[in-house]
Amino acid sequence: MSTSSPEEQDVDGDFQKTADEELLEGVDVNNVDKILEKDLQGLHAVIFKILMKQTLTLGETKALAQCLLPRKNISEDYIVLIIASLSRKDKNVEMTVEMLKWAISVFDMISTKTKIQKLYMVLFHSLCQESVRAPVCHLLYYITKREHVTPYRVRRLTELIQNEKSSAEMIGLLMVYQTYDVTITVPHNVRLVNTFVFKTPFPDLKNRSINIRRLWNVEYDESIEPRKAEFQLPTKAKSKKFKSKVILEEPVRELSELDITLIANDVERLDLSEQLSTILEDRRLQHALLCKRDDAVIDRVSHWLVQKVMNLALWTNEQDVMKTELHEMLRKLVKFTRFTKSQLPVIEYFLFEYLKTWNGFEFEDEIFELITYIKPANYKDFYNLVLMRLYRLFVVSDAKWKAKLILCYTDLLNNWALLNWNRHAKLSEQGESSIDHVTTAFGVLSFDVNYFNTIQKLVEHVDRMCVMGLLAEDDHPLLQHAGLTFFELVSKISVQDNIPDVIIPAATFVHRNFYSPSAMAVSRVCGILYQYKIAFEENDKKTEDWMSKHTPEYLNHFNTYLMDVCNSLWKNIGLSKVKDEANAFSLTRQSGSESPADISFLYY
Repeated sequence: MSTSSPEEQDVDGDFQKTADEELLEGVDVNNVDKILEKDLQGLHAVIFKILMKQTLTLGETKALAQCLLPRKNISEDYIVLIIASLSRKDKNVEMTVEMLKWAISVFDMISTKTKIQKLYMVLFHSLCQESVRAPVCHLLYYITKREHVTPYRVRRLTELIQNEKSSAEMIGLLMVYQTYDVTITVPHNVRLVNTFVFKTPFPDLKNRSINIRRLWNVEYDESIEPRKAEFQLPTKAKSKKFKSKVILEEPVRELSELDITLIANDVERLDLSEQLSTILEDRRLQHALLCKRDDAVIDRVSHWLVQKVMNLALWTNEQDVMKTELHEMLRKLVKFTRFTKSQLPVIEYFLFEYLKTWNGFEFEDEIFELITYIKPANYKDFYNLVLMRLYRLFVVSDAKWKAKLILCYTDLLNNWALLNWNRHAKLSEQGESSIDHVTTAFGVLSFDVNYFNTIQKLVEHVDRMCVMGLLAEDDHPLLQHAGLTFFELVSKISVQDNIPDVIIPAATFVHRNFYSPSAMAVSRVCGILYQYKIAFEENDKKTEDWMSKHTPEYLNHFNTYLMDVCNSLWKNIGLSKVKDEANAFSLTRQSGSESPADISFLYY
């Protein structure tokens, strides 16, 4: 083992790293740009932290804020911190306004704005603070989209304008709202005529930032979106007289029936393939397709769809490595199916073929949502075409994917339960046809298939999957949530959706969740059992031809769940010693010690 001499130790001490050397660790010292970049990033972060502490004077804050000149796009986290400071009780209002003005000036240099968009309600709530109202309106102006314009916000903004009639920024923001909803009336203020609103608060800072980016050869798009530019308030209010004149010139036409010709006028100018593609995007055409069902039109749309989507899936474009065209088509199909609440048979055909080779991750969200709209069918066919293929992926996937699949089946069962099964049963009794054309918008249901049996088999299949998932993933909370969500639906469909059968979960599922260390699982299991109790009570009130035909043993089996839960929670006799049948969820002492939580405390 070698030892260093005192002289060598002294030399090592002389060559200890300085603070500057530690800052530049890992940076090529021969590259001046890299050195400056590393140094500037650290300096900007320090200045920003100092400003956010609000311990300086107002003059020092203004001077330091002018030094924050981004050379590259900055993270939106800086703006999030500034917005968060609005709720500080000890905030210095003037300093907060300065930081908001800085955020507005560098807004076009923020890399992404997703988090800022999510804070829209926080910013809007801050409008009640008069001191920060102007810069907050400016930020809202930048991030406002159609989904942000709600009746409450319009009403609240109008009230604030009426209370403070000199706020040009709030009037400007309401004008932005009006571009999304023409029915909004913007108050007119003669004192603010021709006033420019939403000007850049620090134009010099913005210009210097642009010049710095040019010097560092950083690309910067100087063009500003029209809606982000400053604009001038109107000279006068819109004439109500002119508005009424327009209404008189364009009389309202009352249609006794849907006029397909008027809707399709613009579409007829397109090519045939473009016409069919437009149906997936145009809500008016989708309304026409649903309200005036034409089998010939549906066949044409279906033929084009299956050719288009199968070509994209099987004969992929070599240049389109990410399969963006197929992804976009699937998104359109999801929107179309979500609106019609029913699925074209050709989409189901595509799903059945695609699931044969699906890896479980490609277009995951779209495939899962399309699965939820598959029509009920004979269970054996449904199992072979869908359940078995997804089960194979379920076995080898992680807890998150397993939970997604169970939630997918939850939505599928919910869509099946929403169908009018009473009408289906009446049509079957009439015996005029062997096929039901009414219950679903597209496709047909057969009177020869026992769909309630399919629903029961599906519930049992998902029940087994839930238990397997809990065992494989050590009672992962995501799987607990997914399984409990599924049975929260199953426990209610007998009452809410008038499904005759009451299908209870297996004892294994109940006891694993009930004896879980998670209070969430315990609470929800108790809620599910209570819903089942109501379902059994309501079942006795139904007519004989529409009630669950469960046996007394089936009801007694459920009653043991209730007794076991009550005994475990309140009577301190979690596992009865009287006889085997009375054991909670059929657990013995040996199996109880292997339960997800240690239940030995139940023995006394």
